[in-house]
Amino acid sequence: DAQRCHSFRQLGKGSAVRQENRLRVEVPSGGLSFQVISAKQHWNWRLYPNGSYEDPSSCELRRGEAQSMVACLAIGEDAEEMAHGRDFLIQDADGKEVEVCVSISTREGIRVWYT
Repeated sequence: DAQRCHSFRQLGKGSAVRQENRLRVEVPSGGLSFQVISAKQHWNWRLYPNGSYEDPSSCELRRGEAQSMVACLAIGEDAEEMAHGRDFLIQDADGKEVEVCVSISTREGIRVWYT
């Protein structure tokens, strides 16, 4: 069960302006696709890529904060409809352990990348 095995941890104390969370995960052969869901609100709060489900490459994460991707937030009962088929993808790290990073900022919005 992904929720039990994978939980983000807050990096530092954060601030009123920016909070960063990280999760270490091994990328299986063939890549990894995922959405970020809330531990408390479950599927009614989720982050998904700003890309299109019709173009999977538009949802592919790049390594490093400088190449971070804008994420969208879906809240409530409509979250499934809004985020359906739109998963973040990590494809160039087969068999490697990476750290998925999520930054939520009042200035820069929501950004996702991996290291």
